[in-house]
Amino acid sequence: RIFQVQLFDTVIGFVCTEQAYHFAATVLVLVTAMVPAAASITNDIFVWAMLSILLLPFRVFAAICFVMGGLLINNSVLPANVGALNGLNSALGALARALAPLTMGSLYAWSINYGAKHIGYPFDYHLAFYCLALSFWLSLCLAVRIPQHMNRMKQNED
Repeated sequence: RIFQVQLFDTVIGFVCTEQAYHFAATVLVLVTAMVPAAASITNDIFVWAMLSILLLPFRVFAAICFVMGGLLINNSVLPANVGALNGLNSALGALARALAPLTMGSLYAWSINYGAKHIGYPFDYHLAFYCLALSFWLSLCLAVRIPQHMNRMKQNED
């Protein structure tokens, strides 16, 4: 946690919220797409070393995306409406956390039972990782459309 606090302060000192989100989402797309490559390594020690090397930036940059997303959400409304928007954000986040295991678990099960046997690459175990990378990429595509004024908190106009 201390590392994350120091990292966030350093990142925000150099770039704005939107740029930090763009960079973190780009890293997530690349790292997630590279995770299935660990299966091609035959040495168990190297597999775990590669997964550790890939999962460390995944965790760090996922946390950066989460925090930067929260900041962008808070900057999108007047201070009087931040609580309502955060409540809506929490509800939608809970819905996504409930649906993600159902959809990705089913997709992964289909890919190893049917896709790998009848279709092959990339519809084998790679499919779940590529779909996750695609979701990060779509998030990045939406994030580049965020207006510049969202980098600052809105002020009351009264």
